[in-house]
Amino acid sequence: MNTLLFVTDLYYEAKGRNYYEEDLYLTSKLREDFQLVVCHPEELKRLKKILT
Repeated sequence: MNTLLFVTDLYYEAKGRNYYEEDLYLTSKLREDFQLVVCHPEELKRLKKILT
């Protein structure tokens, strides 16, 4: 099974939308076909250091 990195800010405030609910729905669907890793955008630099 392939692994997918999903980068999101679940606390992002979008006017008129429940952004975190959309991401939770998307990740639940993606988990059906992928091993999923969820990462906050601010953690990408740290993650890159770990993986390289």
